Amino acid sequence: MVLSLPHTPQTEGLVDAAAVACMKPGGVLVNVGRGAVVDEPALVDALRRDAIAGAALDVFTVEPLPEVRVPKQKQKPVRLSHTCTLTKAVRSSDSPPLIR
Repeated sequence: MVLSLPHTPQTEGLVDAAAVACMKPGGVLVNVGRGAVVDEPALVDALRRDAIAGAALDVFTVEPLPEVRVPKQKQKPVRLSHTCTLTKAVRSSDSPPLIR
């Protein structure tokens, strides 16, 4: 499931526990829209129960992301960073590197 939705009153929590439960066990949720569209506790629960294969998240309800959301031993979520700032101009500036 790939999400690229804006955060509006109509989309907030749209992907809830029932929506995640409709996913196949091999399914992966990818969210590049807004974090509030996904019910994060429901997603974490599904990941902990191995109900879905994983999640790739570029956005979260709360940013910056707290240290612990999913047990580290699960290693399922893929945290993507916003890469719009990785331009030649930014990379050639005196700014500290964004990726090490």
